[in-house]
Amino acid sequence: MADILKYVQAPLMIAVLLFATACSDDGPKIEEMTPEQINLVGQSQLRSGDAKEAARTFSEIERLYPYSELVRLGLIQSAESHYLARNYTQSRSTAQRFLDIYPNDVHAPRAQDLVARSYYDDLDERGLDGRNARLAWLEFKKVVDNYPNSEFAQSARLKMDLVVDRLAAREMAVGRFYLSHAHYAAAIRRFQRVVDNTYLREIDVTPEDSDETVSLYDVASEQATNYVPEALHRQVDAYLSLGLEGEARDTAAVLGHNYPNSEWYADTYALFDESGIVQEPPNERFGTASELYRRTFLGEWM
Repeated sequence: MADILKYVQAPLMIAVLLFATACSDDGPKIEEMTPEQINLVGQSQLRSGDAKEAARTFSEIERLYPYSELVRLGLIQSAESHYLARNYTQSRSTAQRFLDIYPNDVHAPRAQDLVARSYYDDLDERGLDGRNARLAWLEFKKVVDNYPNSEFAQSARLKMDLVVDRLAAREMAVGRFYLSHAHYAAAIRRFQRVVDNTYLREIDVTPEDSDETVSLYDVASEQATNYVPEALHRQVDAYLSLGLEGEARDTAAVLGHNYPNSEWYADTYALFDESGIVQEPPNERFGTASELYRRTFLGEWM
């Protein structure tokens, strides 16, 4: 909100006075105000915490004075106010309309960031799903690609990784559910999706000008998620519950080699202690139980 308020040129008392008179029966109606006065009323509404009403007020500049120099500012402020009011759909459509009309404007990076953030924050409102995550990632990528030197680029790069991390969190939640309900084979497969990032193959981020399909798996940062150590630990837990000591040792060895300082590494060895099993280096060959598991649950007969 501070980024919007910095555009205010008139003293705050004038804005407060206009806001008060506009709300009174005897005061001037918004149709009787100049674009500058409408802008000040919107600013006052923002200061008072009424972002929803401010969004409506800022949009009046375009409706009443479509050729005013303040139309652009009113439009971007309306989009920002809708965002602050958590009206993400309206914020997104308003910001996108700004980009369609003023693609080269100084506020274009802000508008693109609003489109991306509205998808990203909408994940909390509507629940995490592949479609919203895909759109959020794609819109943040536009910020990075189209406005690499803007004040929003660095944050957009971080948000791109956070989208991937949140998708991984969803996979982990499903895996933990399976594990807690003793569906060990399903849990192992779900945690493996996090370890090798295959869940990202389901998110299509193909550019409009590309003839080849591109998934999030192809372009996401390898370090985008921090859930791999936990996923390996949970796999060890599931393997031990199935009595597959060889598979458990091998998975623990991978965890120890790649994440020796992780808290999950220590927790994994605690699992072996609780089971009374001495952890050894990875076996070159797997035992009968492991072979049975691969054939029965994974369908690997060779």
